[in-house]
Amino acid sequence: MDSTQAYRLVEITKRFYVDNASSFSDTRRSFWRGWTRVLERVGFQEIACRSGLEFVLADIGCGNMRFEAMVAEAIEKSANSSFYVNAYCVDGTSELMDENSVLADAESRLHIDRVCMDIIGSLENSESLALLPENTKCDLVVCFALMHHVPKYAWREKLMCALMNCVSEKGYLA
Repeated sequence: MDSTQAYRLVEITKRFYVDNASSFSDTRRSFWRGWTRVLERVGFQEIACRSGLEFVLADIGCGNMRFEAMVAEAIEKSANSSFYVNAYCVDGTSELMDENSVLADAESRLHIDRVCMDIIGSLENSESLALLPENTKCDLVVCFALMHHVPKYAWREKLMCALMNCVSEKGYLA
C-alpha cells in the first residue's frame, strides 16, 4: 500500500471517530476480560498494597479511557490510600477521550494526563516516535485497539518500537 492510500484510510478513520465520538463511546462501556488478566499478570493488586508507591501507566490509543475506568475500580479495591497511579492517555481524538465522565470521581488516586496526538499521522514523517514526555518510563504500557488502524507494516513496526521505548526495565507491554 502506498502512502497516499494509507493516509486516505487514516483520514476516513479519524473523521469517523470525530463525527461519532459520543455514540461510539456509548457502545464501549464494558471492560474486556483480558484486561483483568493483564492487571493480574502485572501484579497490580499486590503493588497497590505497598505504601507510598506510584504506578505509571500509558494507554496508547486510549479511546474513551475505559481501561482507566477499570484501573480506577481496582484502585478503589485497594485499602492503601497512599497508592497512586499516574496515567498517560494518548489518542488522536480528544472528543472520544472526553466521553468518559466516570473518571472524574477517581482522579484523586488516578491522575490522568490526556495527550491528543495524531499517532498514526506521525509515523511516516518522523525517524522515531515520542509517545510520552522525554525520559518517561512506565510500569505498564497498553495498546489495545490501535494496531488494526495502522495500514502500513513499516508504520506498525515503528509504533511497536515506540511502545517498547516507553516501558521501564521491569515493566510490561500489552
